[in-house]
Parts: sequence; C-alpha cells; structure tokens
Amino acid sequence: MTFPTEVAELVIDACDNSSTLASCASVSRAWHNRAVFRLFERQTIHVVGLTALEAFLSTISHPLCTIHSSIRSISISSVTSLNGFIPILAGIPNLTSLQLTGDTLLNDAAQTTFKQSLYDLRHLSLDITFPTSTAAISLVCSLPLLESLSLHGRWVGALSPPPLDLPATIHTISLGGMLDDILLWLLSRPPPPALSFLQFRDVGTRQSLRSVLEYLPQVSKTVTVFRFSIADIGTENHFTHGIPESLHFRVLHTLSIDKHYANPPRLLILFLMLLDAPNLEFVSINSLGMTVIYSHAWTHVGVQLLEHPKLCKFTVRTNAQHHPGLRQALRALDVRDMLELLDTVD
Repeated sequence: MTFPTEVAELVIDACDNSSTLASCASVSRAWHNRAVFRLFERQTIHVVGLTALEAFLSTISHPLCTIHSSIRSISISSVTSLNGFIPILAGIPNLTSLQLTGDTLLNDAAQTTFKQSLYDLRHLSLDITFPTSTAAISLVCSLPLLESLSLHGRWVGALSPPPLDLPATIHTISLGGMLDDILLWLLSRPPPPALSFLQFRDVGTRQSLRSVLEYLPQVSKTVTVFRFSIADIGTENHFTHGIPESLHFRVLHTLSIDKHYANPPRLLILFLMLLDAPNLEFVSINSLGMTVIYSHAWTHVGVQLLEHPKLCKFTVRTNAQHHPGLRQALRALDVRDMLELLDTVD
C-alpha cells in the first residue's frame, strides 16, 4: 500500500525526534527528501577540531552528497584556522545559522567571501579574532537578514567607529570580548528597531560600564530581556558608582545578573531601586562570591521585588549551603511560591 504524498508528509512532520526522522528517510525515495529536510531543520551540526572539520567539509563537497542542500545550522569550534574553509561553507545554499569559535584570525579574503556568500544568515555567533574592530563590525552589518547576533570578538587593532548600522531585522544581541570598541560604535548609531533581547557578558572596564549605562536608555522602549555579567569584583564596585538616576524599561519582563561577586547584593538593590519596569516578571542573579548571608540586604531585595505587581519568579544561584539562610531572608517571596534557589553546580 502506498500512502498519498500529503499523508506521508503529515506523518513525517509529526515526528518529534531525530532518530524517528532518520528512520523515515530510509523508508523510500518518496519519503527521503521530506524527512531529511525536517531532520536538518531542527538539527545543528557540531564540528569540533580541525580533523572533524576537514572530514565534514570533504563529505559535503563530494558530488554524491545528498544532505548538502538540507543543512541549516552549523557550529564549528576548537579550530585554529578557518580561512581556507570559509569558501566551502559559503557554498552551502540554505545555511541560515552559523557559530564559529576558536583561536583563529579571519583574514581579508575570508571576510570578503563571508560577506558576499553568506548574506542569507539569520543567526550568527562569532568567538574569533579579526584584524580590526571595523572589520568585525563591517562583517555583521553586511548580513541584511540577520536576526540574532552573538559576538565575543577580539581584534589586533581598533579604529574609529564605522558609519554602519545593524540590520533592521535583528532582535537579539549578545556581546562580550573587547566591548569598549563595540559599545563606542553602538552608541554612535541608532538602535535596531526590533531589538528585544540584550546581553553584555563579562563587562570589565570603566569605559565599558559607562557605555553600557549610556546605551540602556536608547533601547529601553523595545528590550524585554536584559542580561549582563561582571568580570570581577573591582568592576562591580565601579558599576555601583555609575548607575544613573533612573532606568525606564516599559516593556522589560526579564532581568538577569548572570555573574556578580560581592557578598551583599548591592548591585541588584541599586538596580531595583532605580528600575522603572511595570511589566517585570522574572529576575535572576548568579551570586558567585557569597561567603556569608547579609540577611537584611536580601530581605530588602525581597521587599523591592514585591513592589513589581507582575513578578512571577526570583531565582538565586549560589552554593547550596546558603539556601536555608536565603530562604529565611526571602520568606516573603518563598511563601508566595515566587522564590527559586539553585546550586552553582546545577
């Protein structure tokens, strides 16, 4: 018995795991293409190390390869040189998501190929080195359909911010690495109109701190999720001295301090004190340096959080030995089932 094509496609589309889709691809030629399409639509190919990368690129370059046009997402890591492989990656016709991580310098030729051939990318994550900050900015601004960007960039030299804007389609930005130069450029350009998720990772200099605080008001009308982390306790001390008089986020619903070090949560206290966010629902903090519990400070945090009428959950990640004390200090949240305590090893 042969299934009508429409029925076979409905069966394939209903499969919810990779092994089942792989089995469907082996049923018949009629099932193969649809099953492979769905399989790679949900799957990121992870390539770790130079040997694995060479084997992968050799496979997809082979004239008998049948998955070439089905690949949507690739993650490449632990590679010391990518320049010679960019032209092969650029030949994957339906690639929409790319992650590159490694101690590698992307040269001019590789950048040119990247910009000319990978312009259909929607999601890009880069943790690599560029010749200059302008080269990194120019590359990400050359992708007109880009929706999410994670840039932990490094460069040999910094130049003046180029007059380039991020694509209007971008809604997610996560930045780390040499933040000073990137933030200087962001401040010189209008913010993306669709930006809703903003993250700054391991902020570590006074200049970066000032730039972050200057940039927040520019995106406060659209950002719904704001996350940041501090590089060390010294930087955290500078941060607490630089927060502006008020922070207005009319649509913000999630605030996450991904890394902080001081024992008393003064950074969070200051943020909540100055934060005007009537739609705030979720707050989390990763307290790495807690050695003792400052009960009065944490109780004050609980009082501040209860002033947000839509708050659903407050999450604290710290050593499990501190959970009983935190639960007592934040009892007002705990009795309302609004408190979540996680161990740092979870």
